[in-house]
Amino acid sequence: MGKRFEDLTFADDGMFQAVLRDPFMDERQKSFGLPRYTFRNVCQENNLVNLDDKTLKVIYNSSACEKEKDEKIRALLRFVQTNDPGTDGFSSRLSAIVEKLKKNEEFKESYAAMNLHDRDLIRVTKREAYAEKAVEAATNLLKMKVGTPEQIAQAQGLSLEQVLQLKERLSAASVNAL
Repeated sequence: MGKRFEDLTFADDGMFQAVLRDPFMDERQKSFGLPRYTFRNVCQENNLVNLDDKTLKVIYNSSACEKEKDEKIRALLRFVQTNDPGTDGFSSRLSAIVEKLKKNEEFKESYAAMNLHDRDLIRVTKREAYAEKAVEAATNLLKMKVGTPEQIAQAQGLSLEQVLQLKERLSAASVNAL
């Protein structure tokens, strides 16, 4: 089922997004009524400068499904809007798969476990990135001789022992460089 545009989150960053109502309005709050909005990364200051990172964002507006020219996409958008697969083969197969998965307890458990596992991985990755940044900042502060090891440890959320080890490594590296 589609989502309201306001309900899309970072986790919803797939190749295909379908929204139930047109999320884009003009200055009079009138919707543009397009079935598809396609975005690429372009510099706001100069639209001739393209990020060229091959990123493409496509948001489908299922409330304008009847305006979609491609018959297959129109049928899928109608299915998203009404939850009725109609006679379209793809929408019918998709609906049957969804209904089958809704009844499958093993899938529900796996799906829940997968989401928990993914969230745990994201948390661990963020923690590791934060720790790397803290060590990098502490190293730079030690090189610049800004603050005591105690102050650096407190400011960067590191233990005093970690900062003292960094200081020792920097001292050893500078001696070896001579």
